[in-house]
Amino acid sequence: ALGDTAIEQLRQGAVYVSPAVTGAATPDAVARLSAVADELQAAGVRVLLDDRRGVSPGVKFNDADLVGFPVRVTVGEKSLAKGGVELKARRETEAAIVPVASVPAVLTSKPAARR
Repeated sequence: ALGDTAIEQLRQGAVYVSPAVTGAATPDAVARLSAVADELQAAGVRVLLDDRRGVSPGVKFNDADLVGFPVRVTVGEKSLAKGGVELKARRETEAAIVPVASVPAVLTSKPAARR
């Protein structure tokens, strides 16, 4: 799902993690959001957790793009219902649903190891 360029940029930058809601997220989404951020930090990935309330996901995503985050991790009811969280590289058009437990491995894997 993530190209080699996104992985290389990730090594130089940070991951943007956000809930996919404007207001308060459900308790399950908040727990998953915190778990993803904690697991990424434990794996040595710098994380910016955008937990602003009253700001639409579109505005948050736009802000992440403007700042230049190479990867966005979005935790929302739809992705959780599909079994994971949404990963999207900034330069990609499509996002991928990745199981929560796999996110750190996907984001820290070497490009050659993912082939």
